[in-house]
Amino acid sequence: MTRTKSVAGALRNLAAVAKREGLSGLAQAIRAIRAARSDYSLSVPFAYRLAAPAPDPSVCVVCHAFHDEMTPLLSRYLRNIPFPCPIFVSTDTAAKQSLIERNFSGWQNGPVDVRLAPNRGRDIAPKLVTFADVYSRFQYVLHVHSKRSAHAPKLHGWSEFLLENLIGSPEIVRSIFEIFSRCPHVGLVSSQHYEPLRLGLGWGGNFELAEDLAARMGVILSRHRAFDFPSGSMFWARTAALKPLLDLRLSTDEFPPERGQLDGTLAHAIERLYYIVCERAGFDWVKVARPELFKETRRITPVDSPDAIEVFMKTRLVRLIKSRPDA
Repeated sequence: MTRTKSVAGALRNLAAVAKREGLSGLAQAIRAIRAARSDYSLSVPFAYRLAAPAPDPSVCVVCHAFHDEMTPLLSRYLRNIPFPCPIFVSTDTAAKQSLIERNFSGWQNGPVDVRLAPNRGRDIAPKLVTFADVYSRFQYVLHVHSKRSAHAPKLHGWSEFLLENLIGSPEIVRSIFEIFSRCPHVGLVSSQHYEPLRLGLGWGGNFELAEDLAARMGVILSRHRAFDFPSGSMFWARTAALKPLLDLRLSTDEFPPERGQLDGTLAHAIERLYYIVCERAGFDWVKVARPELFKETRRITPVDSPDAIEVFMKTRLVRLIKSRPDA
């Protein structure tokens, strides 16, 4: 992609936002473009030989599968995890539960626990509420779900894109755990943003909800500070990095009934808070990207040695809140 085309696309985006949302939306779009210019990620898989973790990390998968027809796809990707990994899956009906159990019947990497959860709070509530008892048993967790994004044709490849960046191969998973091993201050690793939506990211109609929830965790939010989040709500994390959110002991009743909302719910607000939760717990976060999935690769950092990781951590980390427990 040429610089001229990139700038032209950004200007078109600005014009569309200004027409749709007025000056406040325009200001948000400008901030999104500025953020994109400093939005760096680590290229995966890493381009040097990685040693297998010794011992294997204590890790589990927490997955919500509302769209049960996607479980064969999820199962295929999850088989790229190269060490023991129990799976915890939620869905909303007994029929779906039976189908999911059949799809994972050949899973050899650990036990599979499929639970029923109310259809509230999208994938967020089941992960945090239905499996609230799980996190203390493991050091690491992978959050995934059966994402479809049927409301927008341009987003139809979003789910596979996220899965490719996070668990697209055993080498990618080992690269992510190389980050965790070499960087104990890193608490969350997510995918770089899906390019079709990168310049449209923002608080949307979720700031007030996020502000109230953040205050319960001792964080004061500002619309004017740097902003980012793991769009799509799939990521790897140290369970300790999610503790401020888990400690709120949210209930399913706090999430509104499902009405096909595209924005403005507690689940949308929580999705936008994951990096802030990680920072509140005293950790940093980073993003990873498979270069072949992107048109724009200038901000994807090659990793050919452990030194490249160290340099990235010293020069490219972004922090979203001022108040840090370890400050």
